Amino acid sequence: MKIITSIFTFAVLLLLPSSTRWAFAYTPPTTPVAQDNWAFSFRENDFKDTALLDLRYLNEKSAGEHGFIQQSADGNSFMRGDGAPIRFWGVISNRREHYTDAQLGEHARWLAKMGVNMIRRLTYLQSPKPGSQPDDVNQQDIDDFWRYETAMKKEGIYTSVISYAALGTFDQVDMSKWGIPGYEVNFANNPKASKPWGVIYFNARLQHAYKAWLKQLFCQVNPYTGMTLAQDPAVMMIQLVTEDSLLFYTLNGLQPEQLRELGRQYADWLIEKYGSLEHAQAVWEHEAAIGKYCPLNDDIDHGAVGFYNIWDATSAAPRPTPGKGKRLSDQVEFLCYIMRKFNTEMVRYLREDLGCKQLILPGNWRPADAITMQDAERWSCVPGQVMAGNHYLGGDGWRTATGDVVHSPTALKPFALDDPAPFIFKQVAGHASFITSTGWVFPDIYQSEAPFLFAAYGGLSGLSGICWEGFSGQPEYDMQAVLKINDTTKWFLTWNSARPPFASSFPAAALLYRRGDVRCGTTVVDEQRKLTDLWERNLPLTMDHGSYSTTTAAMKNGAVDPLAFYVGPVRVRYAVDPTKSIVTDLSPFIKRDQQVVRSNTGQIELDYGRGICRLDTPNAQGVCGFLSLLERHALSTLTIKCSNSYAAVLAVSLDEQPLARSHKVLIQVGTTAHPTGWKTATEETKIAGQENTSLVEKAVELGAAPWQIAATHVTISLNNTQLTKATLLDSNGMAVGDVAVTRAEGHCQVVLPRDTIYLTLSD
Repeated sequence: MKIITSIFTFAVLLLLPSSTRWAFAYTPPTTPVAQDNWAFSFRENDFKDTALLDLRYLNEKSAGEHGFIQQSADGNSFMRGDGAPIRFWGVISNRREHYTDAQLGEHARWLAKMGVNMIRRLTYLQSPKPGSQPDDVNQQDIDDFWRYETAMKKEGIYTSVISYAALGTFDQVDMSKWGIPGYEVNFANNPKASKPWGVIYFNARLQHAYKAWLKQLFCQVNPYTGMTLAQDPAVMMIQLVTEDSLLFYTLNGLQPEQLRELGRQYADWLIEKYGSLEHAQAVWEHEAAIGKYCPLNDDIDHGAVGFYNIWDATSAAPRPTPGKGKRLSDQVEFLCYIMRKFNTEMVRYLREDLGCKQLILPGNWRPADAITMQDAERWSCVPGQVMAGNHYLGGDGWRTATGDVVHSPTALKPFALDDPAPFIFKQVAGHASFITSTGWVFPDIYQSEAPFLFAAYGGLSGLSGICWEGFSGQPEYDMQAVLKINDTTKWFLTWNSARPPFASSFPAAALLYRRGDVRCGTTVVDEQRKLTDLWERNLPLTMDHGSYSTTTAAMKNGAVDPLAFYVGPVRVRYAVDPTKSIVTDLSPFIKRDQQVVRSNTGQIELDYGRGICRLDTPNAQGVCGFLSLLERHALSTLTIKCSNSYAAVLAVSLDEQPLARSHKVLIQVGTTAHPTGWKTATEETKIAGQENTSLVEKAVELGAAPWQIAATHVTISLNNTQLTKATLLDSNGMAVGDVAVTRAEGHCQVVLPRDTIYLTLSD
């Protein structure tokens, strides 16, 4: 089960090489398919030198061969050990079942072929043995991590290690003898018992155990490489904690014993700040701050201070009295202090005690109010070198079953979203930025836009890495559409990006993103914030969460147009003078009357009224969205005609030359897709919180493999005098046959076959 889903569920409960010529001709498929679809097919473990599409060459011969990944001089991006810039196109590979060495090799080779140069893997370091002690370690999982890291390294793929997760890493763990009051539980016998959310940040015993686990992970010699992980530059990043925070609703679920321990530390902090608890109470206007309205379980006589429900610190809560407001600010500041203290010590421990040279990412979670408290959360992560977030489009859970309401949001129409697109990220100056888990969650049918848009806007904003969720089911494409539980129960597992309609859109996007075809724009907002504004949860200038109606309305109170993120990088600095914030004039780029926003590089345009994005760089060009709304899409070198209601079309040079002079070009097409037999129906239903009924789409049949891909109806014309040959490729990047090319007035024109995913143009 995906960790993020369980967290939100819990929160709700708590709170309410060379070009090859081919002589044979392409023959269209003859298998009858409904609604102008074609059935996706794939041959596993088919890695041939004759493949016309294989991006393994983008990776180093062996990951880390140039040394450890470093920060750039300004800290905002990554460099290899030799100083060359590097971006990461990654996936999450967290399969718990045992892969054979052959399967691991196959997995790594396929990922490299598709353009991947990094995986993230969660280590389950706690011992699963009954009666374990807190310092005991899960040696089997460490060995599995070594095997994964070694297999990936051979294919030039770096590994990022996730060291701790409050939920997943405690499954089946027996904590009954750990001496952590409130969590003396054997989760093998009590799987629904409360996991130790947030406890790692303040409990000395759990922190001591965590250090012991880290020592075993990083300081034992990996028998497959002959070096420790601390010495291995193929491990590019260490993530301390994933999807956990004291600013999240899980604070409310801390067991009383640990909440009291946190309260004792809070009391000590307040005494240091105010001189005494009595003085703190006076500042809070004590009776007004707590009184009969909020029983906080204060025990001042025994040196423990209570906490408000974290919801009280959100903008959804009623406006607090002045005294309560001051106390809430202190609570937020203290919780951030505790998390930052933990992060500082763990960075020190990894660096000084264990000798780790890898980049360190403290955390990637969002707080209870991501508009007003996201900067406070990120301030606590400043001791590391990387800032990150997990962010998805769509998805209401880890599975879809018949009868479930389904919907298909698109990032191309931001004003229809409840939250910005996942590639929108306010970056902390001096830190590299990473989207550590993302995806367009099925049954969203607009998945082919995801790699396109991340490559485009990730390049524009200077994101250092992107990591796609769910590459754990199979070594290559996950062709299984539906998980059958029994004769009457079938589920569609949603957190999986390794399926054909999504992963097939990787190569062209990964290539242009990693190659830097899209220039990083000039910073459009340099926001500077004093710390008291963070604790008081004052509205920031820029927000990377919240609906566009909300963030647009905030412009009346001085906030920046939320479309600024589509113009160029947006950055923030902490503990500085807010009056020195710099906001670029956005009017030349944002045309709300036309519903168009352009990047300040001139390379990207989003027509959010129609839902069409245009990418135009010398080496890569394309469009994605509702393309049939316009007769043609003319870019500087490429013209596209498309009668598909929705598609993503990319052209990228494969020889590092501009498209106008390239001798080999890849054309990549993504449309929409569903399992065979997938069926939905529209129903009128009452939605919670709404007075009137609404029409919703519900899943009627989940279908089965193979995937049915909407046929391509695209004609492309490329202004290039050298290209004379078109070759259709299959899903393995192998040549299927020649496709007719028409040349006129220096242009190369091709009507793409209906089952096009990849097609190469050559001279």
